[in-house]
Amino acid sequence: MSTVKELTNKLRSKGLDVEKYIDDIVIAIKKTTQHDEDNDLRSFVSALQRLLVQPCKKSKSKHGDGLVKICEEGIKQQRKDYYKLATEIFQSKNLVNWTERWHDAENIVGALQQIPSLVRSNGDNECSLEPHSTGLGRALQHCIRHMIDAFARDKIIHRVNRSLVELLINSYASGNDSAYVIGCGITSTGKMHYKGTEDLLPKLFTAMLDWMQRTGNDITEAGVKSSLVADSINGVGALAITAPKELLNVFNYILSKELDGEPMSGYGQCASIIVSTVIIVNASNVEVIKPFIAGTMKLMKCGNKILEKVAQSVILSINMNAGAEIIAPQADDVISSYLSGKGPLLGLTLQSLYTKSPGDVMKYFDRLAEKAALDMPDSEKSAFYMFIGEVAKRQPQTILPHLGNFIKDLQNTSCSHLVFMAIAELSDKFPREVDHHRDTLIQAWVKSPYVAAYACKTLANIGLINEKKADEVLSILGKKLKEVDPMFKAVILMEMKRIGQTYKEILQKYRALIEAEKDGTQMGLPDMVQSIIDFLEDRTLENLSTAVTIQRDDIEDLDFRVTDAELDLEGLDTRVEEQGNALNVTQREMTEQRGRLDTVEVVLDETVDQVQEIDLKTITNAPKWSRDVSKILNPEHEYDWRYLAVRLGYSGEDIRNWALTPDPTMAILAEWYTTHKSSDATFAILTALQDMGRTEAAEIVERALQEADKLIPKPVGEMSDKPCPVFISYQWDHQPEVKTLKGHLEMAGYRCWMDIGQMGGGDQLFAKINEGMRAAKIVLCMVTSKYAKSENCNKEVNLANLLNKSIIPILIENISWPPEGSMSMLFAQLLYIQFFSEGEYVRGEKFWPDDKFCELLGQINYQAAPDPNITTEVEVLFRVNLSA
Repeated sequence: MSTVKELTNKLRSKGLDVEKYIDDIVIAIKKTTQHDEDNDLRSFVSALQRLLVQPCKKSKSKHGDGLVKICEEGIKQQRKDYYKLATEIFQSKNLVNWTERWHDAENIVGALQQIPSLVRSNGDNECSLEPHSTGLGRALQHCIRHMIDAFARDKIIHRVNRSLVELLINSYASGNDSAYVIGCGITSTGKMHYKGTEDLLPKLFTAMLDWMQRTGNDITEAGVKSSLVADSINGVGALAITAPKELLNVFNYILSKELDGEPMSGYGQCASIIVSTVIIVNASNVEVIKPFIAGTMKLMKCGNKILEKVAQSVILSINMNAGAEIIAPQADDVISSYLSGKGPLLGLTLQSLYTKSPGDVMKYFDRLAEKAALDMPDSEKSAFYMFIGEVAKRQPQTILPHLGNFIKDLQNTSCSHLVFMAIAELSDKFPREVDHHRDTLIQAWVKSPYVAAYACKTLANIGLINEKKADEVLSILGKKLKEVDPMFKAVILMEMKRIGQTYKEILQKYRALIEAEKDGTQMGLPDMVQSIIDFLEDRTLENLSTAVTIQRDDIEDLDFRVTDAELDLEGLDTRVEEQGNALNVTQREMTEQRGRLDTVEVVLDETVDQVQEIDLKTITNAPKWSRDVSKILNPEHEYDWRYLAVRLGYSGEDIRNWALTPDPTMAILAEWYTTHKSSDATFAILTALQDMGRTEAAEIVERALQEADKLIPKPVGEMSDKPCPVFISYQWDHQPEVKTLKGHLEMAGYRCWMDIGQMGGGDQLFAKINEGMRAAKIVLCMVTSKYAKSENCNKEVNLANLLNKSIIPILIENISWPPEGSMSMLFAQLLYIQFFSEGEYVRGEKFWPDDKFCELLGQINYQAAPDPNITTEVEVLFRVNLSA
């Protein structure tokens, strides 16, 4: 059989007939020995490239099987020129269709399991080169990279990934100098995936640790070896957590080494990869990531700014997704890092850490308060005052020594609303101390009108100290009533009434001022004025009940007189019967006529019944179930038909008139359904019955609605079986922005409900909105000028308020606050989060500042826990870019 040299000469002299010589080529490659000269091999491979590979590329060769054998046998020979030949075959997509030959691909990977010895050439400088820089090392590494590229190109990487992982493990386990060259070739492509190889990951991390601990494999200096470890971990990604014990051993070993460098050492690079691609993605898996917390805290104090930022982002992600319980044992380190200025965003953990471990946090309270007073940036104060608001509810006395400094921040528009919120909570327990700063509070209110609700609450608490303070505060609020925007007037009146409930005589002095607002056009304002007047005139529900009782007594007396008249009629009937006996003869003569009259009487009775049935159908707009509800509410009860009338907003005069009817409940329902849309009327009745606790009546309405629902076809796109804690109310012009926000909230673990136009319209849409609203814990109002004027958006906001849902307004357009329109009075009591910015943005992409999104997540997290099952494997908001 021809040797390599002889076959080369034969191919050059006669040309190449593939059909005739391909088997000879494979055999010649198999018989290659270490004694074959490099020049002979180089000539042989050059001839194959020119006379075999190039023609096959042009003609889309049918000789894929032969080329596969050439690759496999060439790789087995572990010679530089054969690696180059295989590389050229892998590079061309026209030579071999690997989709049909994935078994052959596995055999080729298997051929690489025999790690080649590093044979250095006789070049002048080559003996001093690292293995990956030698001729053999470069050829081997390029061969493996292009092999994986070819497998990925033909979409068989998932079929051979197990063999590749085993090869990577073998490259770590081998003591051969060229072993890590193979590993670098596998990991550096970025096209490997490890899904389905989870059972091999413990072996991989164990082999990786053993390799790092060997002499000569120090990776302090960032380079090829450190990239091998970093790329291996990065490629495994979130799946690495399936081998937590082995990964933790690698993590702890890395942390025992020098992490700092320019910008970090090789060990620092690997530590960063572990926390940023493994731990942060599994932040909601408490049991798995718990052992890594101590190491992450160590990383946060390592002295390298990049690594400290990465560790900080991990701690924040764990706090948001797994809860503060898991980082509470490290509270000292977290707060110390924050106070030292190493972790400015760690201030976002203060509120949740305090709720779980108040003692550990309060040790640092004075230092935190001092930092806020001296050098805390405005960007951190929102999170700080959210924490202070929580302290004001639980331990308000601890705030008193620092109250003066906190009061100064009332002039800071970036956090004044949160300061007001905390001061309002504090004034519940310590109104006298807060009263010392009354003038400052009033000045801050003038500067920030939208904090009216908290300012009024604070002043009202001061007014409840004694009569003198009550008069002073009522005088202040009375003046404000003339000055403020009409949308805030109802808030002021509500707090004036709260003072008046304790000091009624003093409130009476301001009655004329209050009555002057009765003709106000702001929604709800006239009703608030009327309620105060009713209070001052003792027109309470209790007094109204007494009047109804007196009227009922009069009706009962009338009933007794009617009964006496009935008895007199019975006596008269007896006398008529006696006279009737005397007319028996005449009666017998009229028997025939009586029979016909009896027949007429039956017909008349049936006619009367039909007329009554028609009357029931035509004289009232109330639904069929109204009579069943009437039977329950008509009898006297603490929550009978009178309370229903009050809940529906009817006056005392209306109730007195209905008391005279034989069926007051039916009269109320008929009036209600005459003046309201059917679906709105039914929803209001059902809500009122549920709030009254009359569940038996509410069940009648619900059953009737269920029966009616069976007649309505189901719309496209039902709601998820799992309730969404966040309801997003928005105006359709900004649907792309709202969808983007919804996506980011769901990546953070919060399911969101929003109408995207797939549920039709009319009553069915309103029913779905009602269902989504009731299931939610928080309602986000995406406020724009059109939103404030939208009738449907107004209904959603009012429903959220009626259901006592937590409402968070989000400004996505630069408008004045509160916005003009019917929502202004309600929004005036709420604090908004400003998402819009002056710069341009692409619709459908993120358009908000990061700190405002953090503030939103903090408020949502306070009401609802994130769902770990929907957290996607992407970097969350606080992931720090390593290149920063």
